[in-house]
Amino acid sequence: MLWRLTTEGDRVAVDCQWHSDVDALVDLVKGGMTIPRDIANELSVSAGTVSKWARKVQDSGRIRIEGRQYKPAA
Repeated sequence: MLWRLTTEGDRVAVDCQWHSDVDALVDLVKGGMTIPRDIANELSVSAGTVSKWARKVQDSGRIRIEGRQYKPAA
């Protein structure tokens, strides 16, 4: 789930929307999390699952896999 806070003057609005596990992986990598095991712990899945998602996301050009770390696409 993706949470978003917006402000207008003195009002704060909270919005949330569902996004896929793959999108969550990309968001974590863009946020600086690069170690697959850390990402797996954050998403409550196995490291193997994260690895499978990462290969799929790399093929679409959204992240890069460099050795045992994930990096945002350049």
